[in-house]
Amino acid sequence: MQEAAATDLYIVASLSVTLAGTQQAATVALPAPVLAPRASESQAPDAKERAARQANRVAMSTLVEDVPVEVRVRFVPRPMRSAALLTLKVGDVVRLDHPTDRPLDVVSSGVVCARGVAGTNGPRAACLITSSTLPGRASE
Repeated sequence: MQEAAATDLYIVASLSVTLAGTQQAATVALPAPVLAPRASESQAPDAKERAARQANRVAMSTLVEDVPVEVRVRFVPRPMRSAALLTLKVGDVVRLDHPTDRPLDVVSSGVVCARGVAGTNGPRAACLITSSTLPGRASE
């Protein structure tokens, strides 16, 4: 662990490896001058450089928008003793502690992205989005 000033430029890489069914994650941060000496230069970029950076930003945003992510719709968790869990059988009913007037959380990577209400879409269960918690999106 190392402390750095808020103005220091770092390049951060987050890695995830799945080995034998177990997922491991690591985040590495290196000072930018070590990996890209030009990144630490203080002179302002010219118009051509700014245009190239903007084009790269747009291209990167487009690529990121196409990355598939896992999304979950989450009820309030319900505690249950392991003995009760082990005796569950077909036909048993597990009571949910989620209040009927409370929205469901729409979650991706542990981050609540939206809120919604339970519903259906044809023969399938669905979640109708009622608000978004992401910046720059419609909210409650």
